Amino acid sequence: MNWDGVMSNSSSIVAMRSTNVSARVLTTTHIGAPVLDLYEPRTVAEVSEVLSQHPTPAILGGGSNLIFPDSPLQRVVMRPRLAEFSVDEHAHTAFMPPTTTGRYTKGSEVGVLALADEVPMEGEFVFVTIGAGVPWGQAVQWTLQQGLLGLHRYARIPCRVGGAVYNNIHAKEHLLAEHIAAVQVVHPERGSYWVSASECSFGYDYSRFHVSGETITAVQFALVHPNEDGHLVAAKEQYRLWGIEKARVQPSEPNAGSVFQNLDTTIQEQHGVSMAAAGWYLDQLGAKGTKEGGVMVSERHANFIIAEEDARQEDWITLVELLRKRVYEAYGFFLHPEVVCWDEQATAHRWLSSF
Repeated sequence: MNWDGVMSNSSSIVAMRSTNVSARVLTTTHIGAPVLDLYEPRTVAEVSEVLSQHPTPAILGGGSNLIFPDSPLQRVVMRPRLAEFSVDEHAHTAFMPPTTTGRYTKGSEVGVLALADEVPMEGEFVFVTIGAGVPWGQAVQWTLQQGLLGLHRYARIPCRVGGAVYNNIHAKEHLLAEHIAAVQVVHPERGSYWVSASECSFGYDYSRFHVSGETITAVQFALVHPNEDGHLVAAKEQYRLWGIEKARVQPSEPNAGSVFQNLDTTIQEQHGVSMAAAGWYLDQLGAKGTKEGGVMVSERHANFIIAEEDARQEDWITLVELLRKRVYEAYGFFLHPEVVCWDEQATAHRWLSSF
């Protein structure tokens, strides 16, 4: 990897730039050709500086649900590295605790990772701001060290804070949006501003940032300072056990996390099925071990695809479509991929809508 420029006392777009950066260090699957032009701003001012010269860069977080193309990315890529932590006296915008939940089926059915008994979320709200470039695991640990509950529910998800909010990550029936007060963004024309959680259009694996052209730079979370010390102890134990459970079930080889979304209630009702977990249907069809080129369905969890040294995006897409076709032929519905496959211009691959 070649680094352009040297750091100076003033912000320099040259100093933020690197070229020919390997997919091995930018994504969790290591699949794909290098990024030719990457910028990594560390402040809001630097994000604005990049956007002033490159108004529509592809935004990269932890690269945990992204597959690079087999040819080098031609589009400019920006990976914000903002890493602040702070405890705030007030919310940046009016905060109303949301009532929406995720769409996982409750309980501990086969194929669903089940959280331990819920820790009571009783206490006063405390607002904290965390930079978009902070690794998610680091953010979770820091909030527990501050004695705050909420983010522990989403432990061991491989992403950064900005990506967690962008995709509104989930765990069991909970969505991260339940704990978001406001999101700081930069827009190439409107500058930097805060967006309230109620304006973020949060849904399952979705937020307004998928289409708004805004770059997330920081997030203010509304977390709970528990009334009882025992609740914090229980949350820390839940965090520990959840990590053990994920390590037991999920593969350690290079992968992109869960490949398919779990079923929503509409699909379940239309097709008369009770299981929400996508991996369960793949398991029933004997998908584990199915291989295409350098990628293979994990033997440990059917909703994970692992990548070998010679893996290609072409292999990944072929295998995903094969799995979708099998489920469609057996059960009559489509599985929807969570993983995004970029082409050379960082445009997302469009999955087949019929077979």
